[in-house]
Amino acid sequence: MKIIASLIIFSLLSLNTYSDRSAPPRELVQKKVDQYISTPFKVAPEADNGLLVTNFGYKVDMACLDQWGMDFLQLVKGTLDEGLRCLEKLDRKSSSEGSGARQNAFDLLNLLSQNRISLICSQREYDWVAAQAHASVTSKFSIEKPSTAHPFISLRPLVKSATSEQVQKIRKTIFHEQFHNLGFTHSKSIEYPYTCADCCFNKASTNKEQEIKKLACKICTGNYQSVADAEYIEDYLFYAKKYFRFRQATRAAVNSIKNNPKTLLSLSILAWATSDVFNPIGRALATIIEKESVPLSEKIKINLERARYFNVKFGAKSGALISQSYYHLYYKTDALSSIKILKENKEALRSEINLLKKGKKSKFIGERIEQHLNDLIYDMWINKYGDEEGKMGISKKAYELKKFFKLK
Repeated sequence: MKIIASLIIFSLLSLNTYSDRSAPPRELVQKKVDQYISTPFKVAPEADNGLLVTNFGYKVDMACLDQWGMDFLQLVKGTLDEGLRCLEKLDRKSSSEGSGARQNAFDLLNLLSQNRISLICSQREYDWVAAQAHASVTSKFSIEKPSTAHPFISLRPLVKSATSEQVQKIRKTIFHEQFHNLGFTHSKSIEYPYTCADCCFNKASTNKEQEIKKLACKICTGNYQSVADAEYIEDYLFYAKKYFRFRQATRAAVNSIKNNPKTLLSLSILAWATSDVFNPIGRALATIIEKESVPLSEKIKINLERARYFNVKFGAKSGALISQSYYHLYYKTDALSSIKILKENKEALRSEINLLKKGKKSKFIGERIEQHLNDLIYDMWINKYGDEEGKMGISKKAYELKKFFKLK
């Protein structure tokens, strides 16, 4: 019970902020990293329910060796060695009193010291269509077959032995998933899983790759207060948009405005996040903001300029309607008006989106707008955002719209 409790504490701390606890001394983390890397890996003579028990923090499914080769244990240990050394080096270069890299290295070493992380390669009953791996975030996560409790990382089972290219990619995947074991989730937490994996395991052979890696390392090192930290939001949007992770950028902006409701700065961040070569929503949202009868700060003006950078020629009507729905739901915190806009214009929205998706030049625009529509409706339907107590029936109305638009 003590071990489980300590893991839950890790999760809660990671999901919120580092500001409420003192950072571990740099010298202590360096010493712990050195000790971990210098310790030769060993495997217990007897397996534990089909798992090989190592001395470097993992219990490894024997199916992993069948799929990834007999050197898989060495690969996993080498991945952790390289990842921890990377975090330690990032911290050494940082002038911050307590960098995110240092804190994460410290937490990861504590987790590894408990020798409880299960690495599974035989989970067949999972939706592997778009996933290479998944991992537990808290003790609420588990696998039924094979029976596995938190903390665990489950890799997609291979039909045949891994290729050399797959072996190289799996190192980055394992390091990414390890951050989920510390309690980090996508969108709702600081994006350490993607950024630290990109920073520590991307070769970055082109100028663009080097630029992305630099942005990733900045976030991986960052000493951010929370996901609502203005510096973090800006850093992450630059990174996500450069990586074409537009949906993640929008989710980060939505989280920002949820934490800072009724602020034009947060709304302008959402406008920037929803603007790209296939997205007319950000530009339409910028127009709404400019009509507000209040002085705009320089920061807001910069975000609006970023939002106006792309002038998408298709989907103007749908983009304007979605931007109005965003405006009322997240800025005005008026879910009734937001759902009303979508309901009263549902025929026009469906017609234009379907038309866009059929066009050779507009296909991606239609898909992008539909994605935003889906996420808006989902937030009101499943998360009951704007009507948490259910008094206005927003969730039911959102579900009816989901069925009308045939959203997934």
